[in-house]
Amino acid sequence: MKKTPICITGGSGFVGKNLVEHLLAAGYNAITVIDHNNPPKEFAGKIRFFRGDFDDLNILRKAIAPGSIIIHLAGTSNQATSEQNPIQDAKVSIIGTLTLLEQAARERIAKIVYLSSGPAVYGSAPKLPVETSALPHPRSAYGTMKLATEHYVRHYAEKHGFAYVILRSTNAYGPGQFATTHGVVSRFAYNILGKRPIEIWGSPDITRDFLYIDDLSGAIVSALKPRVKNLTLNVASGRGVTLGNLIQAIEKQSGLKATMIHKEQRFIDVPNLYFSIRETKKALGWVPKVSLSEGVKRTIKWIQDANL
Repeated sequence: MKKTPICITGGSGFVGKNLVEHLLAAGYNAITVIDHNNPPKEFAGKIRFFRGDFDDLNILRKAIAPGSIIIHLAGTSNQATSEQNPIQDAKVSIIGTLTLLEQAARERIAKIVYLSSGPAVYGSAPKLPVETSALPHPRSAYGTMKLATEHYVRHYAEKHGFAYVILRSTNAYGPGQFATTHGVVSRFAYNILGKRPIEIWGSPDITRDFLYIDDLSGAIVSALKPRVKNLTLNVASGRGVTLGNLIQAIEKQSGLKATMIHKEQRFIDVPNLYFSIRETKKALGWVPKVSLSEGVKRTIKWIQDANL
């Protein structure tokens, strides 16, 4: 069994719950989760749980063990909420992360893995697929916050001598995602199954990169290896899918026809974006395994079984 203490911020959300499952399956047995939601019942007796905010020093002093690895998932969850209130977003996500990093330095942690956002950080990219060497150009407050947080993570790691891995994730989807509000795959599937219209912001020819949640968790677990350090990597499927093709995949798996409402493209949206994972495969020894067709199938089944 792996004894390295793991502390996860935001471990009760869509990504966090799936990640905990993968960590337990991989043999990690000293997992601590900080989250403001209730602890998942299925993890009772298997993890330590602190209910609260990830910048609460009273919690951080108890949750972060010397020599541990922090997996930082917590913060504002999407571009829309960040855009509505960028000041509050910065207070929660940037200042909160600084508090976390200060305590991490005091405890002399071994490594921090930060889950950033490829679509938000890169923004418009002149060349596809986007390499990690591409110049970031955020088009939203969310992307600007994510990029600033990346810089703080690198700064603290270099200053205080612990390792870091920044994972710029693409759009994750799959069972467990709150389908009514989060994630285009889950939201489209939820609406099509309920015979509700779906909203298309801009053209259905817009290209995106979608990654199944198990593949994302697999990449995060791979980033915990001692040899993986001081890297910024894309975590994605490595292929572009148009929204039109995504809708067709959902229609095929559900046997239902989508009704679309077309809306004007927003400033924060970019026409086409997908990512190179060449460096990631080499660094992590990881490849995505679940195809879009299979991922959509599993997502639809979860929505149906959950009676959402």
